[in-house]
Amino acid sequence: RNFIAEDYIALTRNANVAVGELLATESALSQITDLLSRASELAVQAANGTLSGSERTSIAQEVSQLLRQAIDVGNSQYAGHYLFAGQLTNTAPYVPDNPTTPTTVTYAGDTGRIERELSPGTRVSINITGNRLTPFDSLITFRDNLLANNTSALSLDANAVNAQLDATLRLRSEIGAAVRRVDNSIETLADANLRLRVDLASIEELGLSQAIVE
Repeated sequence: RNFIAEDYIALTRNANVAVGELLATESALSQITDLLSRASELAVQAANGTLSGSERTSIAQEVSQLLRQAIDVGNSQYAGHYLFAGQLTNTAPYVPDNPTTPTTVTYAGDTGRIERELSPGTRVSINITGNRLTPFDSLITFRDNLLANNTSALSLDANAVNAQLDATLRLRSEIGAAVRRVDNSIETLADANLRLRVDLASIEELGLSQAIVE
């Protein structure tokens, strides 16, 4: 009896932890989405042939800020562990060569999945590995083209940024599906635990009745 009850408690705890981790990941991906959406707007603006070089330099400064913010978000933590580092959760996953003006961003995590058990034999992956979240190169290239006033290259930057935006949205959909799966598991566990309590109460009642009869 105690083992069964404790098993349900442990699985429910796993599921609740998984929800927290998934929602933290969704929050980070949402921030990346907002940053890339702004970069996309700036890319359309920058491709306008009437802009001067100084105006594009001003846009480049904002893109640089978006890049630094994206790195910071990529290095988000939950409960003291990095969200996008794979199984190397004590390692900051994204390492810029220059914190102020990055020219490259290296991924220092791994591709390991982190799973939580929802029920006996059923597990869910709760992490997105950072090698799948790579908006940095497109932002770096966009910034550099702005600083060089490279109008021909700027016409391609919007497509590159939008490709990263679409990829991030797909990751968010993946996390959303995992959240729904865990939520359903929590409901199932709650129902099973309720049935267990009812069954145990019935057994105890029957045992008490038999003891009285005897």
